[in-house]
Amino acid sequence: MLALLLCACGGGGGTDSPSEVPSIVQFGADRSSYFVGERAQLTARFENGTARIEPGGIPVQDGQSVTSLALGYGPNEVELIVSDGVTTATRKLTLNGTYRDRMRTIEVPFARGEHAALRLADGRVLVAGGEDASGTLPASLWVFDPATERFADFGATLSTGRVGFTATRLNDGTVLVAGGERGLTAAPSAEIIRPADRTVIPTASEMQRSRTFAAATLLADGRVCLSGGTGLAAGDTVEIYDPATGRFTLLAERLSFGRYAHTATPLDGSRVLIYGGFTASQQPAPPEIYDVATGTGTPLPAIEAHARGNHVAHRMPDGSVLIIGGEDGDATTLTSVVRFDPATGLLAPFASLATPRALLALGQLADARLLLVGGNTGQPDDDVTNTTETLAADATRRDGPVMSRARWLHTATPLVDGRLLILGGLDADRRPIAGAEVYE
Repeated sequence: MLALLLCACGGGGGTDSPSEVPSIVQFGADRSSYFVGERAQLTARFENGTARIEPGGIPVQDGQSVTSLALGYGPNEVELIVSDGVTTATRKLTLNGTYRDRMRTIEVPFARGEHAALRLADGRVLVAGGEDASGTLPASLWVFDPATERFADFGATLSTGRVGFTATRLNDGTVLVAGGERGLTAAPSAEIIRPADRTVIPTASEMQRSRTFAAATLLADGRVCLSGGTGLAAGDTVEIYDPATGRFTLLAERLSFGRYAHTATPLDGSRVLIYGGFTASQQPAPPEIYDVATGTGTPLPAIEAHARGNHVAHRMPDGSVLIIGGEDGDATTLTSVVRFDPATGLLAPFASLATPRALLALGQLADARLLLVGGNTGQPDDDVTNTTETLAADATRRDGPVMSRARWLHTATPLVDGRLLILGGLDADRRPIAGAEVYE
């Protein structure tokens, strides 16, 4: 009987009598299903030991109701652990988290548009660059804590504010900020933000080319590929940043076309899909696969006669890449979505959006759907939208919740629990927005 009790409770060992070993009588929650971000009320009944609930190390008394940590999307496992220092009994519960499919506004102590927002290794979100309500390029850095839903000063600043830059989280948790139009032109062309000790340092070398509206891609080996962008003209060069040395190296092989406002999406290993962008000649730039390992570019057959820039690209769980929205060379905003299949090397039409969107934001939800947020529609009567829509891997499109305000040049950052932080942006009058919303 003792062996059966310990097996059911996950306990084991010891020479105590059955009445003295830790045992769990009951472990339950107020309900089995919750919305993302909610907290469960957990009640434990146990004997002979002290108890805690994981995750969170939450202490609990016999018969007491305690509050769990915020729940994420999908199955959330919580565990009751009762121990007397020698013998331990455990029991687990699985609580399901689902989306409310709504937007909820939160306060932001600063205005920001054309910025970058990246999730750090500890789950917080770093906000860097962009422009603020004063019309300047602020150098300040902020961090958002999903647990408290508050923003705090990072504790250090960039050497200069900048727009049109790239920001890439590296494998060691630091962030590379590179290029763009700088408020102080004498400032370093690239910097490293180190969240661990809240410092910002210049890279060991300057970038090899001036790049604004370039694309940055984190490669499988941890290096960063920077392509195109504007300097004196639309750039066709590619350079690599190596975190091991802190230096930039210009590659000999150029892109097939100089381009900016394009996308560069990692495929497998060292290959990068370069799509769209605007050229000096206003001609459409053909898609190509650039292989950093060999330093060669391979043009792909184009399926669009028009240019496409200021769009977004996203690699799906199956390895395919979706090219979404943007605008053509005549500034006509697009609804079309194109899919690239790396297995066949072919591009094909995939879906059509309900609303044309350029300079939109995209975030992947925990159920693998893409949430497309806001953007410039190019429509005379309503050129900035507050609408959202979702796109699934099977090309199913659905309307999403409406935001409290229209915005473009904003960010959408997935949080650890499956929610999405939508921050800042510009309004229809091109004023930076002081506000954020959470999709949950």
